[in-house]
Amino acid sequence: MSDFHFCQLTQNRGVIVIGINLDDDNIGHTYYENIRVIPNHDHNLTLSWSYFVPGLRSPAYGNLFRDSNVTFEWTSVTGATAYDLEVYLENNHDTPLIKQYGLTDLFYTPDIALNYNSYDWRVRSRDVLMNASKWTDFHPFAIIRTLPSYETGTVTGVDGNIYQTVKIGDQWWMAENLKTTRYRNGDSIPVVTNYDEWNQLTTGARCVYENTETYANTYGYIYNWYSADDPRGLAPEGWRVPTDRDWKTLVNYLGGRWAGGQLKETGTSHWRAPNTGATNESGFTALPGGFRYEGFNRNYDDLGRRAMFWSSTSYDGTVWAWHRLLYFLNSGIKRSTIRKHNGLSIRLVREY
Repeated sequence: MSDFHFCQLTQNRGVIVIGINLDDDNIGHTYYENIRVIPNHDHNLTLSWSYFVPGLRSPAYGNLFRDSNVTFEWTSVTGATAYDLEVYLENNHDTPLIKQYGLTDLFYTPDIALNYNSYDWRVRSRDVLMNASKWTDFHPFAIIRTLPSYETGTVTGVDGNIYQTVKIGDQWWMAENLKTTRYRNGDSIPVVTNYDEWNQLTTGARCVYENTETYANTYGYIYNWYSADDPRGLAPEGWRVPTDRDWKTLVNYLGGRWAGGQLKETGTSHWRAPNTGATNESGFTALPGGFRYEGFNRNYDDLGRRAMFWSSTSYDGTVWAWHRLLYFLNSGIKRSTIRKHNGLSIRLVREY
């Protein structure tokens, strides 16, 4: 008579649990592919595999590609006989763009070229019985444009300041941070330095980083969202504070959220080292003006580390609004919400 016995198999760093049909009279040490299996006498049937997942080689986390033909590569797993690959648009994991199961190589080159966008990919392994390991974590990467030489121009702000502008795709953007002190109708934008007063405002206000006026020459002023939304307008005629859709258009044109390096000013004159991925190929010349927030030090933070820009779009009519964030340690551009009483920089976009 034969029974299934619970067996534990240790393979390198992983553990595989399998059910093995052994004869009661022949309980002993059995070998499979030079791996020692020691049966357990509890006579329980267990059939499951917990291989270590493969390692993802390329595209590596956050890689940027100019070529839309990408080859996916991963490491081998001892004992695996096949691998499954899935590729998705970033943050949209409902339906894979690429789904290849049962691959026997450690690489795969799709037949289709990927568009300019950001993507997530993952892999898992399978054993001879087609039991699957866990999936790897998603690894993001992006296909970004090689940008043409950009057009430049100027626009005169409400205060008479002359700003550099740049055309990116079909949009014209300011290539400097806003530093207006007045609305379009001539009304002054109040300066609020007191933290408690600033934090309770539901009307427009401005300040300068650490209340040091010389910072405004380079980084512009810091504004709460209520000034960006004020019907009197911060922008000269024909321009506006960008909507969330305006920002989406810009980011999608450049190739998605990992194309932020194309927006950042190069070097470390204003950005702190290493200013990862900064190329400023777009001419946008994003500057890290920091922000004003309700935090532990009740003050300002991240000058040189973060560039944070308002959109004019409220989040579902709440005290939150959409903004964009660039950071000195990566080449991404993040879309997120923040409370409207915080203080961020502003870039203007031209009306279509």
